[in-house]
Amino acid sequence: MEEFCYIGIMQEKSISLPSHFHQDIIEIVYYFEGEGVLQTGEKTIRFKAGDIICIPAGLSHCDVSESGFKNIYCGFKSKNKRLNDIVIINDNFNQDFRKVLMMILNAYYKQKKNWNMIVSKLLAVLVEYMVTWKIQSTKTYYVDMCENAIIENIPNCNFDINSFLHDIPMSKTHFTRLFKEETGLSPTAYLYEKRMVHAANNLAGISNTYNIKSVSMMCGYNDQYHFSKAFKRKYGVSPKMWKERIQLYESASDSIKLD
Repeated sequence: MEEFCYIGIMQEKSISLPSHFHQDIIEIVYYFEGEGVLQTGEKTIRFKAGDIICIPAGLSHCDVSESGFKNIYCGFKSKNKRLNDIVIINDNFNQDFRKVLMMILNAYYKQKKNWNMIVSKLLAVLVEYMVTWKIQSTKTYYVDMCENAIIENIPNCNFDINSFLHDIPMSKTHFTRLFKEETGLSPTAYLYEKRMVHAANNLAGISNTYNIKSVSMMCGYNDQYHFSKAFKRKYGVSPKMWKERIQLYESASDSIKLD
């Protein structure tokens, strides 16, 4: 469990910060403006906006920048051995890491009821982001952007993946190859996969009250026939049969519980 110590945000650009260290405190530094160099002992780390550096406890470090920089800094104590070394990651397209940091900042300075519990849980989220992204590494900026656009447009019947790809500043062939390397699917196949999973979920469980036409619209298909055809290609059965099988399974499960 992490123990929160402090958090702050730079209001003015800084050219440099003198060498210093934090005894027993791990520090997360999120650079949100400018670029420069973080020096830690013999290691020189270049940073830019969106970079996140987690500095282990007791490690001396200093920042230098020709044009100036701003950052958010957060200190905490932890026995997590995965944080014994420097962690260098980048925020994703949605800036999820920064959003969580700002939630911690607001909760800490407003200090409303249960603020310390909220801060503790949000800090745990940041640590998980760091250790997971360190292992997996964040995706290329435009791949991440495309994934987010696809997920946000699952129910959008007018979403044209080819028009979206046209606005990405690289050739469609190159980007499709890059996207497939990082996700395992082409952008078109990724959209199809996400829509079919969404459809299957909405035909099951609490959502099985939706009719087939409603589910097709919720998954970006304004034509029920084309939706049913696409669904059967994915799962081997029609949406109607899928729904009936789910309902039959739930009925059988309820009978077993009553017995």
